Amino acid sequence: MYSLKNPLVTLLFLTSLSNAHSIAEILDDYEMISKKEVQTDDSNISGVAFDPNNGTLLVVDNNTCNIHEVTTSGQLVNSIKLNGFNDVEGIAFQADSYFLVCEERKGNVIRINLPQSRSGSINKEDCQVLYILEDNFNSGIEDVTYVPSRKSGFAVKEKNPSALFRLFFDNSGKPVDYQEVLSFSWDGLEGDAAGIYALADGNILIINEIGKKIVGMDSTGRVLSEIKIDMNQPEGITCNETDGTIYVAGEEREMAIFSLKKDRIRNRDGKSVCFFSNTGAEIILSNKKTFNKSISPQKICYTLHGRYIEAGKDYSGLHCASQFMVFKIINGSSRKTGGSTSTK
Repeated sequence: MYSLKNPLVTLLFLTSLSNAHSIAEILDDYEMISKKEVQTDDSNISGVAFDPNNGTLLVVDNNTCNIHEVTTSGQLVNSIKLNGFNDVEGIAFQADSYFLVCEERKGNVIRINLPQSRSGSINKEDCQVLYILEDNFNSGIEDVTYVPSRKSGFAVKEKNPSALFRLFFDNSGKPVDYQEVLSFSWDGLEGDAAGIYALADGNILIINEIGKKIVGMDSTGRVLSEIKIDMNQPEGITCNETDGTIYVAGEEREMAIFSLKKDRIRNRDGKSVCFFSNTGAEIILSNKKTFNKSISPQKICYTLHGRYIEAGKDYSGLHCASQFMVFKIINGSSRKTGGSTSTK
């Protein structure tokens, strides 16, 4: 039940939480909003992970095997040395201070525990290692990803052919086993799998380095959507699923940031779009019928991860890729159309 101050009447229900789009399905609705230089001395940036605890990014250099904590604008915060590691290509957040990294040439996934200071060093001999593809030189495990809500993860083999491995963990979070679940060849198109990010909804985002694009796939390998990447060598990908922002990192110290295009919301059938502004809401339905109602100083109740947004403000930068409900207040006391739930 939603509580509104001074409700004004009927709520136009555009889409439900259960019908929200997956980010993997709407990459064509994304755009690159900025490109940053990662402020480190290392230049072979090959993996990136978003840390939801600090709101920062962890990038890894496959040459020096250093992990650098940077802001989302690329400013250096801290650095950690990985001792005894070789050709570390990918990194993923797991839980608390635990992250997963992978060594391409060793074909493994390693669980590491970052120091509280986010500085100093980590010794490989103190970490937990799962071997998947041993001695594959430059065609081993290219990236790793983990879904905290599902307590599951994946590792990706880059090419010849590209392959996806499901990772299994024990109750403590240690990686203990794997299973190949998908081998794919890009339907005959030129491509590879340089980076991977698994979404909480079960779909995945893949970096096609050769094709220079992000590809959204379901768990069977079916392509759902894609977007081109204007980068020299994109390698790592991560996502802040709270606001839908996608981060792509690569050589030479490049980081590209992608977000949903301004004012864009689509429902699951891909036909209904709602554009917000500070003066009104234009709603284009699947039957092409269009209507425009002034909403100021009325209120739109818009729930996105528990947040409420009022009319009279500019929502042009709103990120709407995640689960959402949209209601429009017209007048009088309100209720949700198509349902029995009322709001007073």
